[in-house]
Amino acid sequence: MIPTKEQIEEIACLEQRSLAWFRARLGCITGSQVYSIIKQSDAEKALHKAIFLGIQEKESKVEFRTRLATLKGTKEYERIKKEGPLKETQEEFNDRINMLKEKVIESPFTDSTMSYIYSLASERNLRDVFVKDDEFFNQYLRRTSFSSNAIRWGEETEAMARLQYSRLIEREVIEIGFYRHSKVDWYGDSPDGLVIDNVSGKPIGAIEIKCPKSETWIRYRHEFNKGRDLYNQFVTKFMEEHPEIDADSFNDNMLPIEQRFDMVNAAILKRIKPEYYWQCQSHCECNNVDWCDFIFYDQMQKGEIGIIRINRNQNDINYMLERIEKVNAYIENEILK
Repeated sequence: MIPTKEQIEEIACLEQRSLAWFRARLGCITGSQVYSIIKQSDAEKALHKAIFLGIQEKESKVEFRTRLATLKGTKEYERIKKEGPLKETQEEFNDRINMLKEKVIESPFTDSTMSYIYSLASERNLRDVFVKDDEFFNQYLRRTSFSSNAIRWGEETEAMARLQYSRLIEREVIEIGFYRHSKVDWYGDSPDGLVIDNVSGKPIGAIEIKCPKSETWIRYRHEFNKGRDLYNQFVTKFMEEHPEIDADSFNDNMLPIEQRFDMVNAAILKRIKPEYYWQCQSHCECNNVDWCDFIFYDQMQKGEIGIIRINRNQNDINYMLERIEKVNAYIENEILK
């Protein structure tokens, strides 16, 4: 059931990691886990590839040359040579696509996605007493929660990163609890902060903070520095091809969309840490903002904070929402029916 506006606002005020916060998230697909449902199964990949490639050849080049050789000197030779290898008929192609669609129905998700789906279903199926009673709910959390030195370190240093980021951008950053989506059921999000506009006082962006191991932090910096260098190459080439534009008049929007700075950074994050990319997109969607700053922080490193802006990508968000609806339907119609 989608909560009312008042309920959404109430949940958003919860302190993160409180009992009420954990309760609000029960059974919900969250931003931190949304990548778990983005991944396509082998059956889905095969179907999309088949549709993309279209009608295929039915014989190999070797088989075609062998068949052609037997026709040499006949009237059919030139015609067959021009037509090339045998191809599927439209009917055969449709049959193959339908067969792949049946496989998708049989195996709609990857094994790891199914593991997450069963976890969601079990949360939605909890007995009321284990949700409403604090003692019983604490038992449940102790049974299901996971912690490690790395997780505890991230939780302890997140506040330092948020404060430094706020000082750098000279804007207030507020913390919120769990923001339920206003139109999609069983979906919500907890950003590490919302950036407040100095004039309007309204949220204009979100943040996602990671406090990784030092070797991971340095890898992030290296990857994004390479992205910056690649972007500079795009700009240099563009300026060489457009001598009529002086440096002061150049605008990033003049570049092809895939060469723009934010798109280069988004592509890098999507490649090296897709789960973080989709988490940033979830922050944008659930909190109704146009961008999310991905922050990687390690106070032990020189230049301790890295900030990468990930802009809202509506096409990716639409796909994400489709996947969420698909998972919800599967849980309701197949698992908890």
